[in-house]
Amino acid sequence: MYNKNITLLLLILILIFTVLFLNRKNETYINYDLKLPNSIMKYFTKNKLHNIEKSKVIVLKYKDNSLDAFKYINTTLYDFIKNNNKNNNKFRYQIKQVFNNNTLSKYILKYAYLPTVKYLKLNKKNVEPGNIRVSKSNWSFDYHFDCVNIILVQLIGTRILYLKNKITDKKYTKHILKPGNIFYIKMGVYHKIETYSDLNINFSISVLEKDKKKLNICEKNFEKSFKVQNEKCLDNDCI
Repeated sequence: MYNKNITLLLLILILIFTVLFLNRKNETYINYDLKLPNSIMKYFTKNKLHNIEKSKVIVLKYKDNSLDAFKYINTTLYDFIKNNNKNNNKFRYQIKQVFNNNTLSKYILKYAYLPTVKYLKLNKKNVEPGNIRVSKSNWSFDYHFDCVNIILVQLIGTRILYLKNKITDKKYTKHILKPGNIFYIKMGVYHKIETYSDLNINFSISVLEKDKKKLNICEKNFEKSFKVQNEKCLDNDCI
């Protein structure tokens, strides 16, 4: 009887250790205190932007505090950075794009996305490139949620995030992301963005959601809450 109890106890301890180990391995990227090493960040200084400044991009223009762009402007990264279009109470501007074949995408894919996936030891089968965003001073994007788990990687400038579980919640948490910081946002969590640096560049890594039921619920809620944006997600990668 004594030996059986010892054996049972050992099995329980082994099971607990296995669960803890697997969770630790699967959630290394959730620790937003991690910071990208200089081997990655050295490619993302303002001096390095001359390598990609001729990249053709599309600037999204927003009116007031709307989450839906009403105008799309074809330009270059250089012209966007240098022009006098400033974010204010009437209009806001940002570059938001998926990883496509333009110079900006290729550069971030090679020098940031792939090295970050390797650095965080992510399973390549469970992640994929998300979005690239470039903005300037006084950029903001009000509370919204996404139906994908996101690892946000800050490359240039400071980005401020406000998070809460429900849009009606009065309490929120504030997080300041500086160059090299990594932040994990779970699917369905409301978040708001503000930037005040002259130039702000970041990209996201999408972590595939395995719970299909949870994903379907999120997508239905998104369709109800953000009808215009939902149509853009269906037709134009949410852009």
